[in-house]
Amino acid sequence: MKDSSIQTYTWWIGVYLRQLNGESPSKENAIKFLEVMKTSHRQNTVAVMRNALHWKYGFNIPSIGIEVGEPKYISLEDIHRMIDNASCNLEKTIMILMFSTACRISEVLKLKKDDIEWDNGVITVTRKGGRRQRVKVDDKGMDALRAWMKVRQSKGNSVFMDYEYHDIYNMIKQTAKKLSLPVTPHVFRHSRVVQLMQSGIDIHIVSDIAGHRRLDTTLQMYGRLRAEDLGKYLEQAKW
Repeated sequence: MKDSSIQTYTWWIGVYLRQLNGESPSKENAIKFLEVMKTSHRQNTVAVMRNALHWKYGFNIPSIGIEVGEPKYISLEDIHRMIDNASCNLEKTIMILMFSTACRISEVLKLKKDDIEWDNGVITVTRKGGRRQRVKVDDKGMDALRAWMKVRQSKGNSVFMDYEYHDIYNMIKQTAKKLSLPVTPHVFRHSRVVQLMQSGIDIHIVSDIAGHRRLDTTLQMYGRLRAEDLGKYLEQAKW
């Protein structure tokens, strides 16, 4: 656990203990404490308090759902406009790959040649925290990758060479500005997830595609299916 999380949990434990007025900590008074806190604090804050109590005392208190704000996304039409107006092959390829896979820009930029399974239409990406996961890429994504690999001027193992986040961010922001669209690299990921959900695909399948470990109110159940198995669901959301 991060030091910042420990500090936050410790602070809320202190608030809880002060509310007890000398009474010993228990599951019962912890639940009462949370009920009182709900009257004056946001749900997300109370969820942190609940986690702090579980961390410190092991109290088996039901989880409190996290309120997740609506992500910023654009329409499928605008996704195509962005891709069609890309300033160069590099920008176009990364846009297509981000939308195809719903991957983060950092996950795309870290891609190595050895991470691509050409026959299976699968790439292996490095998720947050260093977790490695095989991800299905649809036909448009794989076609874009093949085209890029033919023109890319490098013998190194990094698919997108030494380009970094700010390089791609600036490219995409310039294209978005030209089209008067509120787009950053992460908008491609959000837009793909929203498009999958709007296509009627089960939320658990969307969670697997997006690689989420936990997103209480929208995405959950990470890692139940192999990357190849997810391909048929991507077929339902042709773009």
